[in-house]
Amino acid sequence: MKIGSRLFIGFGIVLFLTTATTFFAIYNMSRIQGNLDHMARANVVQAKPADNAESADMYKNARLLMFILTGVVFALAALLATYLEKCDDLIVGAGAYR
Repeated sequence: MKIGSRLFIGFGIVLFLTTATTFFAIYNMSRIQGNLDHMARANVVQAKPADNAESADMYKNARLLMFILTGVVFALAALLATYLEKCDDLIVGAGAYR
């Protein structure tokens, strides 16, 4: 048997095994999803909805936290840019790029 034929058969076997593994994985994932759906419908306790005042406070706190974190990130970015600019001035001043 020539080398081309053996390579063709070898790649064919690898392709077949890959395809079989893919279909087997998809089948098992669909079974798992079905089991999870069944468990979710059968075993979930209904949660008590939060009252409007509590959810409004949580929403305000989350917005405040995001506002503060955004400001901190922008301040750190400005400090980093200033530091890198000073480092670049020192490097160029020392003649490293000449």
